[in-house]
Amino acid sequence: MNEYVTVKSKGGRFLLPSSDLPLAGSEIYCADLVDRDLPLFTGPEELHTLAARLSDQRVRRLHASYWASPAAFLCHFGEPKAYFGSPEAVAAYYGDLDGSHLFRRWCQEYALASAMDAEAYTFHLIDYFPIDGLWQFSISRQAVLSAMAEITARFLAALDAEGLLSPDAPRIELENAGWGLEYGAQTARDFSDLLRQVSDPYQKLRVAWDVNHLLHAVGQRDRQGMFFLPEDEITEEMGFLQAEYGADPQLFAAKWLEQNLLAPELRGKVACVHLSDCAMKSQRFFSRGKLEEPWYSQLTACPDWDSKEHYGEQMVLGHYDSHLPLGTGILTGGAVVPLLRRLEAETPGFSLLHELKNSGDLPLDLARQRNALLEGGF
Repeated sequence: MNEYVTVKSKGGRFLLPSSDLPLAGSEIYCADLVDRDLPLFTGPEELHTLAARLSDQRVRRLHASYWASPAAFLCHFGEPKAYFGSPEAVAAYYGDLDGSHLFRRWCQEYALASAMDAEAYTFHLIDYFPIDGLWQFSISRQAVLSAMAEITARFLAALDAEGLLSPDAPRIELENAGWGLEYGAQTARDFSDLLRQVSDPYQKLRVAWDVNHLLHAVGQRDRQGMFFLPEDEITEEMGFLQAEYGADPQLFAAKWLEQNLLAPELRGKVACVHLSDCAMKSQRFFSRGKLEEPWYSQLTACPDWDSKEHYGEQMVLGHYDSHLPLGTGILTGGAVVPLLRRLEAETPGFSLLHELKNSGDLPLDLARQRNALLEGGF
């Protein structure tokens, strides 16, 4: 399998960390390349210059720009208006009131991926709040999933209208949402249902499982592994895992990964795993997107939008979206390696992305993660 690493911009460049590891290249966030409010390029010459520059820096994968609540904005307009306070504020955030800017930007990003002959474009379509933890979802998880199928179909249609889809075009990998914080495709069944609803004549759609996002759902209390979710979000299959393996929290978490990554309905569709770890929680912090007490009161006591946004982000990064190196949180290499090998055997071109985007020392954390894999038999 090809191995990649997520890198951030340093002085406008996206350089692979100094490493002896056999990396095939990097994935970058398009919003780090050019602010998501702006066009990515203004014409063919600029597109090809940009593509050549990124290729020279061994960028091989692009991650889509994303905005808070795209499903709510595009299909349930009342919800984002309630967050931002007015249609004018909504338009300022999304670029307009009909979603044209989002689709134009996504099409430009995919055009760049094509010009680079990139392996994949990660389409991370999630509903989350512009201030983490301040609101609770007023539209159902199922309504968000239905909207996301519609948005994905509209995206493919927009790409086709631009002449960007072909058998040789980069694959489009749908990344899973994080539990507690976000709504969107979160389970194998969610992805299976979404893929059935979307016409994909060129067979471009694949699944990219972010392991950290799956681990948002789990924790332990009194040495018992459990899902820290509202009862009605715990499916029958999840309840079985909790009852069968909860006495061993690490095994419980590993079985949760296995249930999704190796789900029969997605066989051959899982093209990438975004690998990182997550600390084991001992309590639930977010429920349906809203912070629980006492943190919610601390959040609402912040004096302005910016300070609320910072408080919510720190809660997310501290307890959920931490992206720790493998072996420093819940998981071990022994739990992960058999899943990766099985996926490699099932899916031609399967890739592993080292998703350590929060690292303060990427070479060190990448080595830690790779060592944990080797200890697991990689």
